[in-house]
Amino acid sequence: DEPFVESSYYRSVVSMLHDCSPEDIVIFHINSPGGLLSGLQSLMEAVKTTDAQTIAVLVGQCASAASIFTMYCDSVFVTDSASLMIHNVSYATGGKNSDIIAHTQHVAKTSEKLIRDTYSGLLTPEEINEVLNGREIYFDAVEARERFEARGKYLEAKSQAEQQALEAPPEPKPAR
Repeated sequence: DEPFVESSYYRSVVSMLHDCSPEDIVIFHINSPGGLLSGLQSLMEAVKTTDAQTIAVLVGQCASAASIFTMYCDSVFVTDSASLMIHNVSYATGGKNSDIIAHTQHVAKTSEKLIRDTYSGLLTPEEINEVLNGREIYFDAVEARERFEARGKYLEAKSQAEQQALEAPPEPKPAR
């Protein structure tokens, strides 16, 4: 129920997630305007690597970094008062001109990958491109539920395709 802040703030949560077993369930109640990428990254990577089942319960605003975090939980429950806001990253930089250019290029590259990886299946490819070009997208609770349901089907189909690819017999080597 607050903005994401620096990563050190989440040490105990990250540690708890690393100590979880497959029988554990961790529920995150989300009502946040977003916040710092460093804090988001710490929590996001801990959620991605925990053995616990993770559930995001959207109880209000779920914007920016909070929406990204939500996408990495195993399941999402959207309450009637929830809303979802998706946009490209915001940041500030300072220093010498060459430093600013290098930093901006780096953030553009890494944030594009984050946006594409995170929102695939929830947003259409066209919507993802619009977000990368500056559009903010808002969903009320009903729209968010529909999008998360569609994303669940997308991820299931993707997982099945990957499993089938792993189980397929290897391609024969061409004769010389």
